[in-house]
Amino acid sequence: MKVTKPELLSLDFDSPGWPKTGDQLFRDGVDWQSVARLDMGGKEWASYTTAYRLAADLLAERFLEDFSGMDVLTYPMVYLYRHYVELSLKHMIVYGQRVLVQPVHLPEGHGLGDLWRLARPIIEEISASGHWPKDSGELSAVESLIGELNAHDPDGERFRYSLTSKRKGRQPALPNLGRVDIKNLFAVMQRLSCFLDGCIDGMSEIDLEE
Repeated sequence: MKVTKPELLSLDFDSPGWPKTGDQLFRDGVDWQSVARLDMGGKEWASYTTAYRLAADLLAERFLEDFSGMDVLTYPMVYLYRHYVELSLKHMIVYGQRVLVQPVHLPEGHGLGDLWRLARPIIEEISASGHWPKDSGELSAVESLIGELNAHDPDGERFRYSLTSKRKGRQPALPNLGRVDIKNLFAVMQRLSCFLDGCIDGMSEIDLEE
């Protein structure tokens, strides 16, 4: 039987249906457990940074609970982790400049390699004054991970779109990435986030002491 357009639109799919007149995406609610209170300290830099990492963690944990058909979660998962790293480095640079009494400049751009080249000397200078981290091997390990992430996604777009921009030739966004061990990704990101968060927390303590 040929299904006409009106009949197709009225078919009873097992779905929430289509948008209705009066629907809103952003509104307050009466059930406090389902209301996000962004007006209670949820708009600071650290809140954004932490939120992206937590969202990525949730996707990784969901994948590891039941990986069947969940492969495509890798794209938003890695994007969220990458954005967390970018925000962490920018936060670290600005915070570190303040701690070292340098002119504060929020770096533009999304290249993780460029951001790390600004962040590492700040970490090393603060470390030289007796603060953590002190082991240059740790910094080299972090640099390797940031470089790996930057190699796959140099502009923050490769896990957002399947093709590069027109200016970059509409090429496959991730030509060299085929298989990803999510369990390993999750574990290594926990260690990387421990380092990044630890540096920022350390700078906060120094700032409070001064």
